[in-house]
Amino acid sequence: MVSIAGANLLLPLTILGFFFLPHTFSFPKNHLLWSILLGFIGWSLLTTAISPYGAHWGSWFEELSTILAILPGIIVGSSLTRIQRSYRIVAVVLLLVAGYAVWQFFFGWDIVRGWQPLRFQFHRYHAVGLQDFHLTYAGVIAVCLPLAAAVWSTAIGSFVAVSGVAAVMATMARSMMGAMGVSAILLGILGKKKLRILAVTIIVALLVLPQTVFQAAGERFARGVAINSEKAGEGDPTRRYLWLTSLAIIKDHPIAGVGNNRWDEAFFTYKIPFDGYSSTAHPHNDFLSTAVEYGIPGALIFATFWFAFLILLVKRPTDEPNEMREYRIAGLAGILTILIGGLVQCYLTDAEVSLQVWFLTGTLISMISTQQMVMIRSDNR
Repeated sequence: MVSIAGANLLLPLTILGFFFLPHTFSFPKNHLLWSILLGFIGWSLLTTAISPYGAHWGSWFEELSTILAILPGIIVGSSLTRIQRSYRIVAVVLLLVAGYAVWQFFFGWDIVRGWQPLRFQFHRYHAVGLQDFHLTYAGVIAVCLPLAAAVWSTAIGSFVAVSGVAAVMATMARSMMGAMGVSAILLGILGKKKLRILAVTIIVALLVLPQTVFQAAGERFARGVAINSEKAGEGDPTRRYLWLTSLAIIKDHPIAGVGNNRWDEAFFTYKIPFDGYSSTAHPHNDFLSTAVEYGIPGALIFATFWFAFLILLVKRPTDEPNEMREYRIAGLAGILTILIGGLVQCYLTDAEVSLQVWFLTGTLISMISTQQMVMIRSDNR
């Protein structure tokens, strides 16, 4: 959450510890999930090797290595104590960086990077927290917010939830605003009393803050989805042309795609003519991005993994402890936020966000596996 450089230094050390230090946990035996994930990694390796634009191995390793964050996540998820301790620390960090982001929103200076001015829009600034980009910061906050709030009491958790929403508002990230709203509704439907209170808190904050403290974020969201009262500047057709360009690339490279990190070269060749592109950095859709890079088979494998993972999370063991259930549903909400936001933005190719997502994925897989082992032992007794 604080530094990608710090995460890159700590991740290899944690992985070495995973393999060589004494274990107090068992590796989750979810063979289907591991098989699908390994299949995706293998397919991405193959398609990168045969890319018509040349293999980009450094980029492939940088992007796919974030999946290794599953391993420390497995360690954390194997114990309720570890989950609580880790995500309480996350909550404290979230509060600190949220305060800094709100400061950036109003005053517009990134003092960490030497008082650099931030992007200005609607009389306010796009906060970036301690990240390099406002969408990256919004994604990092959104993925860990539900679980970081759930590990505290209802009162403190609600305060963490409002702070997280305020942090996302400060970025003016429309994709995360909408995705957090949808996942909060699901959090309320699937959760019990404590999670329902958190869900209502998030939804109310999403509705009230853009109309009061963060009016610039509300205006940007309204214009982005073309529901503002003014005619000028409604909507942004860029995504439509990026998606059409992506489909054109996929049509010509349906099986193996164009290889990892070859969007720029492919976009130059297949670009749908349009004079008003506001960004051409990526397809603005995680699943289209996967299909462009690794072909339709790669996108199907990728989607199958997340579908199987979400189905596993939604299942409700009848004798699951309340705390374990709350944390599982809260983690599900965090993952859903990124997957929903990824329908109109690319989050999973962003290393900072991807590390958080895969870490949480490992935590949840381990949590489910640990509960299954407890149930098996109880049945045997």
